[in-house]
Amino acid sequence: MMRMIAMNAHDDDVGDLVRAAQAEQLQQPLATLLGSSERAALFMAAALGLSVAEKSLHLEGITVASPHYESQVRHLLETALTYPA
Repeated sequence: MMRMIAMNAHDDDVGDLVRAAQAEQLQQPLATLLGSSERAALFMAAALGLSVAEKSLHLEGITVASPHYESQVRHLLETALTYPA
């Protein structure tokens, strides 16, 4: 899902569909669960950013399936989820 969003959200033909699907299937349910549209947006931005960095940029600091990477991801996502909205 994240890769689809990253690769197609800007597309003139399917961008609106991708954004609508993301909002309906991910963003809105997460905002309802968290009670905060800001936290949901930050979580989605963090998750999408990690996906892009991992799949496209191949950053040296991202070592998938390591305890260090898990710790980095957990910190980033928990920080988004606990943002004082």
